[in-house]
Amino acid sequence: MRETTMSRIYRPGELEYKLAMQKRNKILIDYYRAAQRSVKAELTQAVDLTDFKRYKIDKAITNINKTIRGLNAKAVDWSKVAIDEAYKGGLRGTRTELARLMDGVKLDFDAPIHRGAVKVLADETALDLVAAGESMKKTTNTWLLKTQQRLIEDKEISRMIAKGVIEGEARRTVSDSIFKEFQKRLKDGQLIEIKGRHYRPDYYAELVARTRSIEAANEAAINMSVKYENDLMQISSHGDACEICQEFQGRVYSISGTHPDFPALTDDVEPPVHPHCRHIMVPVNEDILRERGEYEGLARFSQSQEKTKTFADYERAIAL
Repeated sequence: MRETTMSRIYRPGELEYKLAMQKRNKILIDYYRAAQRSVKAELTQAVDLTDFKRYKIDKAITNINKTIRGLNAKAVDWSKVAIDEAYKGGLRGTRTELARLMDGVKLDFDAPIHRGAVKVLADETALDLVAAGESMKKTTNTWLLKTQQRLIEDKEISRMIAKGVIEGEARRTVSDSIFKEFQKRLKDGQLIEIKGRHYRPDYYAELVARTRSIEAANEAAINMSVKYENDLMQISSHGDACEICQEFQGRVYSISGTHPDFPALTDDVEPPVHPHCRHIMVPVNEDILRERGEYEGLARFSQSQEKTKTFADYERAIAL
């Protein structure tokens, strides 16, 4: 039975790389989980309807902002180390593949193209994470300041009632709508708002870590392939691919966009194409595709609009 790309989902060493990536990402998730617990404790203590005190809210804001500053500093440091490791993991896997395709040519890890790419990717990752931290700070500070303002208004209304300026049960506490929203978000732990969507800090940290790590590994694969003039890249295939990924998984793309039989690799199809995308890019060339007996089938499939969800779908799509 001929070897297909479906039986080669991962690069050599991919399992070890995935385990290392999971361990590395857990460090970041733990940072955000600890910050989440700390912030939630401050909010719960500050917004106690049975014991409103202005100084408690001011203290909570100070403590929360200190927690976020520490979290952001850890996130920046993590980004520098983690993205460098993810990129190097992509380089190692790609080097193995290219060496096989190019008869063991010696490949250089420390090229300027790699150093520049790691810095850009690490900076982008840090910006994502710091933005999340700032969102936590803005969300919690806004809630607390609204609570504080309601407390001030409540005291003023109580004073007016005592003086007889107004009558009846006009005394107000925190408005129901604000407090209900506060309780819901606090219970769900959704303290981060990014582009109109709400996230738990630990979930968002995992999303950024996994997505950016895959991006770094794939950027390494493309950059090393460019450096050694290997134009074709194949996107991995998975038997449980999501609907988005079904449109491009398993296809071969041309980095330069000049190959007569394979389409150009563009930002629209270069993984990760969505958060938590698992697809990687593997260098291939015409000789290896012909050796596998897949060249014509993959050329046709890569130019088509076919979708593949299962291994059987893929094998049928590239069958001659």
